[in-house]
Amino acid sequence: MTGWPFAGDSPVVIARKVAGAYRDALGEVSADAMAAVDARMLNLGQTWVLPRVLRFDLDDWLGVRDAADLAQVEPDTIGAARRRGRLSGRKVDGRWEYRARDVLALSANPRTRRRTVE
Repeated sequence: MTGWPFAGDSPVVIARKVAGAYRDALGEVSADAMAAVDARMLNLGQTWVLPRVLRFDLDDWLGVRDAADLAQVEPDTIGAARRRGRLSGRKVDGRWEYRARDVLALSANPRTRRRTVE
């Protein structure tokens, strides 16, 4: 058995990728069953289960949700990266925006979890 092939993925990102693989497999067996599960999850507020196609240029500015979707992280993680100086952004009409190129760079260079030495 080999390890997870995407170093730096958080447990949430791993779970989402695994869930997506199961969703895809269910869709191959029964599109109706997949649609029923999708509808149930959407009713429970789990909008992430449905794939979203993001169309953007590298210099486009993205809102927090689109930036989080692109980086495959929670929206709070985008804000935390900005506060820690790992992601630059701008505030427009009271809302933060992030350049797509910077979000991709952030997701390409994930920070690994710090380990304490005992």
